[in-house]
Amino acid sequence: MVDKYQVKPVMPIGKQIISKHGDIFKNCTVVTTKYRSKFLEMICNIIVDLQEKKFSEIKEDHLQDIVLLLDDMKNKNVDVEWLHQRLVEILQARQVLEQASMLKREKECCRKKVENAEIELKEREKDKEGLAALLKAACAEVTDCKEKLAAAMDESARINTTIADSEAKVNRYLNCSLVDDLL
Repeated sequence: MVDKYQVKPVMPIGKQIISKHGDIFKNCTVVTTKYRSKFLEMICNIIVDLQEKKFSEIKEDHLQDIVLLLDDMKNKNVDVEWLHQRLVEILQARQVLEQASMLKREKECCRKKVENAEIELKEREKDKEGLAALLKAACAEVTDCKEKLAAAMDESARINTTIADSEAKVNRYLNCSLVDDLL
């Protein structure tokens, strides 16, 4: 017997619960001692289960089932908020651990992407440097060609001017007398 509740002899935890939290069934809507004893036994089994397992051994599904069981007990006004809160915290910690594990995998994947992008960037910068050198050489060649073109055009213009002057001199005597305007 624990207080007025009957539990298995291997349940000394029941006494610890009652001494720490008082009569957790004082407002309970379940009136029979037999069912209250079953609830106390379930609570003791939950605590024994938590004592015997390491954090890494507790499965999320199992925790969710226990939280639902405690929700049912709370609905019957059993004062198990203290245990319910602890299980919710453990469940959240398990979820955080799972998220952290997933984030570590994502971080490693992202690290590889960064590494690959850095390598590709270095290659593209080398390509860019090579292309910049080619562009500079091409620009120099274009400038040289423009200078040659300008010189050739200047020479062509000078030749055209010389030809025009020469034609003017020749045309003056071509169709007329060589002594026109002299006499």
